[in-house]
Parts: sequence; structure tokens; C-alpha cells
Amino acid sequence: MDIDRLNPNAHTTDSKALSGLKNFRIGLSVDDANSKADFGNGLLWILEEMGASIRKGDAGTNAVLAHERKALRLESEAAYIRGVRNAAIIGESRFNELKQTEGLTEEQRYEIEAFRIRQELNVADLDDTTIALWDHGRGTSVLDCMASVMGKEVPDRGEMTILKRKLWSQTREAYRRILAGMDLKEGMRLSKKDAQDITDRAWDERFLMAHLGIVSVRWRVDAKRRRLGDELKDIFERLGLTVKVRDNGKSGAKPYTVTGISFLQEAAARRWDGVRKSNSLIIVTPVTHPKQPSMPSFPVYLEPSPADSPNDNPASWPEFAEKPDAPFPWMELNPADLPDFIRHDPEFWDIAA
Repeated sequence: MDIDRLNPNAHTTDSKALSGLKNFRIGLSVDDANSKADFGNGLLWILEEMGASIRKGDAGTNAVLAHERKALRLESEAAYIRGVRNAAIIGESRFNELKQTEGLTEEQRYEIEAFRIRQELNVADLDDTTIALWDHGRGTSVLDCMASVMGKEVPDRGEMTILKRKLWSQTREAYRRILAGMDLKEGMRLSKKDAQDITDRAWDERFLMAHLGIVSVRWRVDAKRRRLGDELKDIFERLGLTVKVRDNGKSGAKPYTVTGISFLQEAAARRWDGVRKSNSLIIVTPVTHPKQPSMPSFPVYLEPSPADSPNDNPASWPEFAEKPDAPFPWMELNPADLPDFIRHDPEFWDIAA
């Protein structure tokens, strides 16, 4: 509620009403101030209990704090890369054991992360480039998008919920529409017309493209187009590629250069190569509970039991053998209770007969 809009003189001149409204407004202001003070005091107490050092800042500390945050982030990322790179190599049984263990040490967490990287990226050795490509698990989606561009079939993760599944066959078709048969090669250059055609095709189906993750969600909500270079970068950067703009102003020039294609294509092909599809490697997804046995992927045919043979004949079922007056024998239905549009529909009664 906007307290400042409660003007006591706005609607009435009655002194009692004005006094009551004024007291009500004052009460809201006091409650609002107390709530803010309680939250602030509580937050300070929690931070102090966590061992945080709190000091009063001033207007000139923003740049300093930003520099400190950047330094801490770089230091944390460097420690993460060192820990994963130097982690002990474990097998699947040890991995499953650690997943069910509470209170993991830092070394054990690095062992789990290193195992996931080897399994998901289908690599044996971990270097800084591979760990950076993993990107804390986000890199697999980039590689799968690149695999879709290459025309490879990315298997569906059947153990994931429907909302989290990626529609990879549809994604592959969407990239085919956007790129229109364009062959991605390392260092490829695009003219403004080529770039405009790509972004126009994505914009024409922007709601579908945003749903598939080919473009960002802002394509779905923005009413106006952005600059051509920004839209082109949004499409290619989701493939892990880098777009450089070189506008020399010459007619027919190709100002856009796309790099990183060869590396990403090689990594995407390795992720889903024949060795991985032969199930020599296990696809690992982070889960909090033991996996339930999955249903077999092949048809299962069960021989009917001799004792159940009479039940296999639909003519023996009451629903089909009995023909009472009711429209459906398994329902107690009064025609008067039916809506008019159903009661007067001849096709409904043909079905019910």
C-alpha cells in the first residue's frame, strides 16, 4: 500500500473521519518503519553470526566493492578448477556411494564433479579448457545445441521430468530453419544480409525459438527488435560461439565473423560418439534419491493365464453383456440431469444405445 496517497483531506471534511483516517495513516507508517527495522536488525544479526565483517560504506566504495567481488569470484573459480583437475579418479560405484553420503568434504565434492565431467563430456583427461567448457554443468546444453545444428540425434533424458526435458528433435528442426542449410565453418564471415536473414527467421517464430532455448526469453516479450549484431550474438552465443563485428562500411562487406566452431563441433561429436552410445559410459544426472528401475525399452508380451481366459472375452463383461435402460450400465444417469446441448444431441444417444 502506498501510504503517501492516503490524503486525510481528499474525501471528507468530517473531523472524526479525518482524525480516524489520520490515525490509520500514522499506524501504517509506524508498522512499515518497524517492519523495516526488524528486518534490518535481523539481517545484521544473521550476518554477524555467520562471521561477516560489517562496516559503514560511502558513495566512493562502490567501485572498490565491485573490484573486490570480481577478485573473489576469480579466486573462487581458480580454486574450483584446481580442485577438479587434481581430484582423484573414481568409478561409478564410488560415485553412487558419495551421492548418498551426507557431510561431504571438499575433496569428495571435487571427485563427484570430476566424475560427472568425464561422463558427460566423454573425456578421460581434465584440463582447464575442458573444465571451462563444462561450466558447472551448463556446457552440456551448449554442446547438445551444437549437436542439433550438426544434425546429430541427441537422446532424451527419460529420467527427467517433462518440464525439464529438451525437445531435441524439434530443436534440430528449428536450427535447420534458422540457418537454412548454412554450413558452419571456423572463422566463417556473414554479410549484413546473411545476418539479417538469420535473425528475421528467428524473429518470425520467436515464441517457439524462445521456448526451445534457441534465443533468450526477451525475444518473447520484447515488442521491438534490437540491433542486428545483438540479435545475431544471442543466437550464436547459445551455441558457445563468438561473434565479432567488423563494420568497414564497404558495400557488400562481411562484417560478422564467427569463431569457436571447430572446437565446439569436435566436443559435441565426442559427447555423443559411438563409444558413448554403446553404453560403455554412464550418463549421469544429479539426483537426490536412488533411481528406480526403469521400464524396459522393448515390448513385453505376457501369456494369458488359463484361469483368466473367460475374462479375455469382452462379451462376458457386464458393460457389454447387459443392456439396461440407462445410457451407460456403469453409470447411474438421469437424462434430465444432462445439459441441454447433450440431451438434444442425437450422436450422444447413438453412442449410448
